Amino acid sequence: MTCFTRKLTLIFGVFLLAVFFLSTGTGLAGPGGKSGSGRIDLNNIDCDNIDKLDKRMQIIAKRKCQQNKPSFVISNKATVNSEPTPADVYSGADKSELGKMIEKAWKQKYPGDTVLGLRFHMKNWKRDANLKANSTSVYATDTSVLSVSVMVKDGDRHVLIFPAYINKDNLDGSINIGVDTKKSQYIVKKMLLKNWKP
Repeated sequence: MTCFTRKLTLIFGVFLLAVFFLSTGTGLAGPGGKSGSGRIDLNNIDCDNIDKLDKRMQIIAKRKCQQNKPSFVISNKATVNSEPTPADVYSGADKSELGKMIEKAWKQKYPGDTVLGLRFHMKNWKRDANLKANSTSVYATDTSVLSVSVMVKDGDRHVLIFPAYINKDNLDGSINIGVDTKKSQYIVKKMLLKNWKP
C-alpha cells in the first residue's frame, strides 16, 4: 500500500465516522429539544414529557420548567365546588369584535390553553379622564378599561377563570389587550367543569 493510498483510506475512514455520529445525533441538540446524548435545548423543553429524559437532564428540565411556571394563586380555594359561571352582562355593539381580539391575544400568549369561552362580567367600561402635568406642560388623558373573564380548561374536572383587560385610549381610539395575567397580583378563580355554562 502506497503512502497516498494509506492517506486516502484514512480520510475515507474519518468521513464514515463523521457520517455515523451525525446520523445518530450524538452530541447534537435539534429542534425537538433532545439529542442522542440526552442533551436538551433549554429554550424548547416539553414540560409534559420530562420523564422521557435521562435522570440528570430531568433535574435540569424540571428546574427550568419551574422557573417558567405561572405564579398565579387560586383566590377561592374554599369555594371551588360552588363557584358559578361568571355573569355575562356587557351588551355593547363591539362585544363580538372585542372577544375575538382577546381570544387571539390569549392564544398567542398561551398556545397550550384550551379556552372554553369568555365572560364580559362588567356591564360598562370604566372611564378615567384627567388633566396631568409634567415639568413643561399640562396634558389630558382619557382612557377606559373593560375587564373580561377568560375560561380555561384545567384537566378533566376544573376550569380556571383568568382576567383579561381591554384598554382603550379615548383620545386616539387605540385599543390594547392585556392578557399577561397569570401572576400573583391578579385574582384567579377555579370552578368545577360541570358547573360551566357556555
